[in-house]
Amino acid sequence: LIIFQACRGSLTDPGITKTDIETETKTETETDGVPSHRPSFEDTLIVHASNPGFKSYRDIKTGTWLIQSICEVFSKYAINTELQDMMKIVAKTISDKESDGNKQGIEVSSRNFYKHLYFNPPMEDIKSHSKEKIIVKPNQLNVNSKCVESEAKEMTGTPQSNTVSRHYSMKYRRRGKALILNQIRFEDQGLSVRKGSEKDCESLKVSLGDLGFEVEVQNDLKKDEIENYLSKVAQEDHSDADCICVVALTHGDKKNIWASDKPFNPEVLWGSFFANKCPTLIGKPKIFIIQACRGDKKDQGVSNIKTDGEDQNGMNINSKIPSHADILVAYSTVEGYVSMRDPENGSCFIQSLVKILQTDGMRLDLLSLLTRVNQMVALDFESKDSNSKQMPCLNSTLTRSIFFGQCEENKKANQENENPI
Repeated sequence: LIIFQACRGSLTDPGITKTDIETETKTETETDGVPSHRPSFEDTLIVHASNPGFKSYRDIKTGTWLIQSICEVFSKYAINTELQDMMKIVAKTISDKESDGNKQGIEVSSRNFYKHLYFNPPMEDIKSHSKEKIIVKPNQLNVNSKCVESEAKEMTGTPQSNTVSRHYSMKYRRRGKALILNQIRFEDQGLSVRKGSEKDCESLKVSLGDLGFEVEVQNDLKKDEIENYLSKVAQEDHSDADCICVVALTHGDKKNIWASDKPFNPEVLWGSFFANKCPTLIGKPKIFIIQACRGDKKDQGVSNIKTDGEDQNGMNINSKIPSHADILVAYSTVEGYVSMRDPENGSCFIQSLVKILQTDGMRLDLLSLLTRVNQMVALDFESKDSNSKQMPCLNSTLTRSIFFGQCEENKKANQENENPI
């Protein structure tokens, strides 16, 4: 676990205020009655097929490891499993694969994706906790924007994160759109035809369609066409939709992914769906899946050699795992933005982390804990002078859940075995 409490630039997020949008199918959501000054870049989950600098793998007959694993996991587990938990299963599935001795590890980036998402609405009811919806005011922070790490003075206020649901509402009239950008052929002669991408595309159409998405496929778009298409979709009315999903199937390198004519920054994929550009998706999950290389390195993997049987993590004795597997990086803010700190009480990110660990650290898995930290920072804090918001960011290559409470349970079990009554 790697935690960074530091600014990642000089920008401040002014946030955006959500206005109630009345539709025929408007349901009572988790934000009703709660002041809705929210971070601009929230509710976004980004899945990269590989770690920065590394290749991802594609079989010309069966498709890519990432997309085929996602389709397989969604088909099997979507009925009762939360989205980020499914992505852990996807990560584990891919970590078991190997090509000529090389491995692949995915990276899941959470940009203030601070609630759980169940594609099956009844599970949302089962997992949700009852809550009282009341009107509250966010904590106010007095930020000195000239500081390298923005200092802030916290004022009292009722935390909004205590009054909102822990789960995204998936009970709107329709699931929402799933956009597949399928890049097979490229004008640059140095880029090979992506054979096997058709298989990925067809598998996704079935898998996402089974989850209730309205699937749209765009083949071999140029950069300008991609930007125009995404901007057009963002301007549509998503008031009666649960969420949005965008999948890019293409070539890529460490910094960019490719349209048919030129490379572009992946930020283009989600830039049109930020809260200030797509108000009808405010507070709703935005899911981005990128199947592309992120460099030309190959992960040789590392061998896990132990005694006969399995180790304590259930791993086979001579199994080979990706070198970058099982890493969770928690940033206090997204790249390019300042991180707020109270000169007397500390930073809102670390203080929120400490509070969540104290209250739920022995009960929930680590990713769920950090998701709640995201929620607390997003809703309970803003600067007093500029009303700017802060959005933590998680990058994960975990392949299974982490429960700190298991350690205590194991200790108790061992003590009972050693000292039978």
